[in-house]
Amino acid sequence: MINKTYLEATKNWKALIDLKETDKITKFLNSGTFTITKEEYNSFDKNSKFLYYYYGVMDTELYVFIIDSENDLKKDHSKVLIKKITYGIDASSLVDVKNDEEPEMDTKEFLQRLFNWNLISYNWIESKLKSDSLFEGIKNPMDDLNTIFKDKEGKDTDVKSVYHFFGLHLPDINNNNNTKLKVEIESDFSKYEIDLFCFYACRKDKGKEQANEWSVEIFSEKDRNEDKKITYSLFGDR
Repeated sequence: MINKTYLEATKNWKALIDLKETDKITKFLNSGTFTITKEEYNSFDKNSKFLYYYYGVMDTELYVFIIDSENDLKKDHSKVLIKKITYGIDASSLVDVKNDEEPEMDTKEFLQRLFNWNLISYNWIESKLKSDSLFEGIKNPMDDLNTIFKDKEGKDTDVKSVYHFFGLHLPDINNNNNTKLKVEIESDFSKYEIDLFCFYACRKDKGKEQANEWSVEIFSEKDRNEDKKITYSLFGDR
């Protein structure tokens, strides 16, 4: 079942990209975060290999439309989660999780990427618009959520919801074990690659915050010309 409202929203986002509206896009992408709850995670088709995050604009607000790859292939928009970008954190989402495993990323590297986004996101967006390569959507492996909501034995964890936010990194920094917090900025902003971090928070005396880097892959309507198995149904027929 196709939802024309969703198609119109993704068209509105594409229009901002085509018009190279750097100021508006930067404001939208820096307007907060969005979450996926455990209940929403359980609603995804577990046969799906990916989650698709479509960006769209409705009533001058930025939204993320999330659908698993199986239901996207079926064009079943009744399965779409609609997420408004907002500020703040829900205190009820804090969990008493004791996690002795080391985080996937060194804290200093994690902070560096957040610092990069906060400092140069405007410049990065501007560079991507100039090269016609700013994302219309983001694709992530379902396994990334599985590792948060499920333990190694496949049982449910106590995590109630995860928050998502952006970072930026240089590929050469990503591939080494550098633990220093760098403040140097590469002047060619197009060299930076985007991160989508998935974060859940523990109470201070019960555990430690965990931030996992998602295996981000940018997609656009052009991808359908290269892989006929890809639907990207929220792009409609364009």
